[in-house]
Amino acid sequence: MPRCGAVALLAVGSGIAFGLFAQASAEQPLKFDAASIKPNQDGGEMARFEGSVRFSPGRAYGRNISIRRMIQEAYGITKYQLSGGPGWLDSDRFDLEAKAGGAANEPELREMLQTLLTTRCSLSLHSEVKQLPAYALTVGEGGLKLPEWKEGDPMPSAMPRRDGRQVAVAMTIAGDMRQFARDLSKMPFVDRPVLDRTGLAGSYVMDLVLYDQQDIIAAVEEASGLRLEAQKAPLQVYSVDRVDRPSSN
Repeated sequence: MPRCGAVALLAVGSGIAFGLFAQASAEQPLKFDAASIKPNQDGGEMARFEGSVRFSPGRAYGRNISIRRMIQEAYGITKYQLSGGPGWLDSDRFDLEAKAGGAANEPELREMLQTLLTTRCSLSLHSEVKQLPAYALTVGEGGLKLPEWKEGDPMPSAMPRRDGRQVAVAMTIAGDMRQFARDLSKMPFVDRPVLDRTGLAGSYVMDLVLYDQQDIIAAVEEASGLRLEAQKAPLQVYSVDRVDRPSSN
C-alpha cells in the first residue's frame, strides 16, 4: 500500500513507499548504492527540533537526526523499545542521504539503513521480548471520522491556526494505520508505544491540533474517531551493545 507524508510544524509523516527491489540473500544484506551520514551544521532556533528519517522510492534521507532516531527508524521501533548507548547517541545530530540502486520500498530501505549503521557506526544490538505498557489503537464506537486518501490525491497540508490559543502540536498526516501508530508513538505527549489494532487496510488523512494543557488521547479520539486503549503487550526491545560515531563517508 503506498504511503505518503507531510510535515506540519512539529511533526513529520512517513515517506512514500512503493516499488520493487531485488531481495538479497541471507549472506548478502541489502545495502545502499551510495550513502552519507554527516554532522549537522544547522544553527538557529530550528536546530533545537530533531528531524526524522523519511523514505521515498529508493531513497532514505533527513536532517538534524540523532543516531538513536536512525536506529529506531531502521528497526521500525519506538523510543520505548531502545535503551543503552552513550550520551552523544541523543545529543549529536546528523544529516542522512542514502540512495538505493533501484526503487526500493520502505521495508527494504529500513534493512539498508540497518546495514549502513552496522558498517558506518559499528552498531551492535541485542534484543528480547518484554511485556510493556502500550496503547492499542482501535476504532471507537462512533466509527472512523477520517477521510480516506487514495493514490493520486493531492498531498495534505496543515494550515496555521490563528484562533489566539497556543498550539502545542499541529500535524497533518496521510498514511495507513500502522504509520499513524508509529507517528503517535513519537509524540512527546504520548508515554508508551502505540500499536495498530484497527484492522483497517486503507490510507487516511488525519489533521490533529493539540493545544497546551489539552489531553492528547481525547484530542486524537475527537479528531479521528480512533481510541487509544491502555494495555500491556509483548514487544521486541533492543539494547545497544556498541555504537561509534559515524565513520567517514
